[in-house]
Amino acid sequence: MARPRTRRIPRRRVERDVRLTTSQKCAIIREIERNGNVLYLATIDLVVDYLSHLENLGQINEEGIREGLIMASELARGLQAELWSLYPHYKSAICAGGTPHVVFDLLDDAWWPRVCGLADRAQFERIAASLPALPDNAVPVPVRDALVAFLTLFHRPLRLVDAVRELNLSWTSQKLSKVVNTFVLALTALVQERMNFDERYFQPSWAKQGAAAVATRHPPTAGICAFIDRTDHHIARPAGEAQRWFCVGKDKAHALRYQAVLAPNGIIISFYGPFRGPTQDAVMLASLGLEGRLGQLWPERAPWCILGDQAHPESKRIVRPAQTRRGANNEQEAVAHDQQLDSVRVAVDWCFGAPGTGVFSRFEGLANPRAMRMQMRPVTGYLYVAVLLSNMIVCDEQSSPVAKYFYERLTIPTLSDYMAAFHTPTPEPRPS
Repeated sequence: MARPRTRRIPRRRVERDVRLTTSQKCAIIREIERNGNVLYLATIDLVVDYLSHLENLGQINEEGIREGLIMASELARGLQAELWSLYPHYKSAICAGGTPHVVFDLLDDAWWPRVCGLADRAQFERIAASLPALPDNAVPVPVRDALVAFLTLFHRPLRLVDAVRELNLSWTSQKLSKVVNTFVLALTALVQERMNFDERYFQPSWAKQGAAAVATRHPPTAGICAFIDRTDHHIARPAGEAQRWFCVGKDKAHALRYQAVLAPNGIIISFYGPFRGPTQDAVMLASLGLEGRLGQLWPERAPWCILGDQAHPESKRIVRPAQTRRGANNEQEAVAHDQQLDSVRVAVDWCFGAPGTGVFSRFEGLANPRAMRMQMRPVTGYLYVAVLLSNMIVCDEQSSPVAKYFYERLTIPTLSDYMAAFHTPTPEPRPS
């Protein structure tokens, strides 16, 4: 049987460990130094006893005893230095008196908006109860614990250690990372297909109401019922050949790209991706097959369409502000119409960038590229869960800046109605 090995760590790691207070570090160092002194004296005593035994047998003279003592002293000091430099691995609780599970009763009313970005615990309980049931043993802790861990870690850019302290848990940072990652992967597997294209909100009845809401704000934009735009999620620089795959922009940033469709009530009704950084909007649009799906749902003569930008190819169902040519007879009218379209498109930027209500504002931790290590973490799952939770918060609060911009003419679904479809299997796509 192999002998068990004791894991050892260098002294500098103990001195830099943020989980330990200064007094705890001093106590560990004093204990190791005391053990080193004991080892030094024990080694000297052992060698002296052995040399005395040899002297009694007449097998060594005074010169040999002197050399033996010198060698024993060097050996003892070497062992002492080795013990001082490598410490036995210790287990230190990040949070003294932490609990194995989140004690929600200890979290006061001010804690929820500060740490999780929610109004109160009641809102958290409603959201947790509305999530689809995860497979058995998919997450090593209760789903409520995993959900609050995700919110704590990403509402503000926190380190794993700080998130454990906020939750007052007895977990290690590795366990918190595992809990969040397994929760994200399990939930994304259940909701991703429907989030790619939520057919409920592209039905003719919804399209008609959406077009009426947009036309109420800007009458010249009649027929536009939703907005489409690209979203870049900046990530840490990947290793190896992946660097050039995800490089985007003149500043050589790295990003994953997604395509989102926003309804005039502030709900993201289609979220598709990821794609590599240099991928063009037209390629993402073709990959989703949005026009074909709309053709199956909308009547041929229906006037409804989705507003994009200059990067989207114009078609019957996808429109964009026209690049007016100088000298055209209707140049002034076209410019005015384009300005109307641009002002309406402002709403699509709010769903991700609006302070306090945008996806990257609700989850500021996702906007920290250094923490988004694509080759080590489920970065795509993080954003899918963040978009889902943002939609759930809008449905629970029945309010959003986008809905207010369009005079709240398009009804926001209730939380139970919005999540009902995620509790049932996604229907098979229709044959084209």
